Amino acid sequence: MPHLFRAALLLVLIVTSSLSADELSPSITTNPLESLTQETSNTSKLGTSLSPHYRSSKLGMFIGEGRPTSRSRYRGWDFLVAKLKQEKLPTGYIDSVFTSNEMPRFSTVTFKLIPKESKRLYTEFARKDKLTKAHQFLSQYKEAFHSAQNTFHVSPFLICSILLIETHLGANTGKHLIINRLSRLASISQPENIAHNYALLKTQDQKVTYDQVAERGNKLHEMFYPEVLALFSLASEQGLDPLSLKGSLSGAFGMPQFLPSTYLRFGFDGNEDGEISLFNPADAISSIGNFFSGFGWRDSLSREEKMKVIWNYNHSQAYVDTVLEVAELLEKNSR
Repeated sequence: MPHLFRAALLLVLIVTSSLSADELSPSITTNPLESLTQETSNTSKLGTSLSPHYRSSKLGMFIGEGRPTSRSRYRGWDFLVAKLKQEKLPTGYIDSVFTSNEMPRFSTVTFKLIPKESKRLYTEFARKDKLTKAHQFLSQYKEAFHSAQNTFHVSPFLICSILLIETHLGANTGKHLIINRLSRLASISQPENIAHNYALLKTQDQKVTYDQVAERGNKLHEMFYPEVLALFSLASEQGLDPLSLKGSLSGAFGMPQFLPSTYLRFGFDGNEDGEISLFNPADAISSIGNFFSGFGWRDSLSREEKMKVIWNYNHSQAYVDTVLEVAELLEKNSR
């Protein structure tokens, strides 16, 4: 996922040869589609250089790269461009993005019907060396954690656990073009892409039906099309070039890996400098606190209730279990 990236959208991403193991390392998932219970009134400003790494495994799907699919003016983005032109966006603005040489051509996006995330993805985060770094981070940004706890009543250990798992405490925030990654996911339901996936999945399981594949593709489109709109709104309102914003494979950014809509709803100006940057530790810490507060987190909740709240950040039981385990270890070792 600021709930920019974590409430109902998480999926698991296992990629084809075009994606590296490093790109699959954990990062958040914030659900951009869930109804949000809290919004921030802070001024939001992304700044000019975003470099987030949002783990696509939160997307709960397998995504693969295929060959470019079109030689049209929009180089394969015709399906998405046609939809965007029905929105209240300047046509010239849309054209400038999807005809730019900086925007990669659309290529086939492959996916699985029932993605599953293994807990093996998260085993490293409970290691002593990782916990030591997390404790150092807690100490270094003690004031920011204290402020977030007072404002949102969310445990510093939970927030630090999220940051550790999402981006290794900000060390691995991603390098992918956000508009490209989100546009690919928003284009996943176009007929040619569905047909390609149906043919591929049929070779793996003869029981697979076209309707099942189309339903899955439409669901993914419905999840990510709003994120493309959110990104355009963000860029337009703040005078940013959509082609300059960098993030993860699934289009999330910053230390907490928020999607654009999550950023807009939960981004918080933790250091009170008039801007919200998810690459700033104080802002990232407060934004995560704001997210969990919005979903009803209280430190007094039962373990089962806490797990339900964390689920909103990433729809993966393996992720939820690890976040809670790491938070508990951090708290235990701080005594």
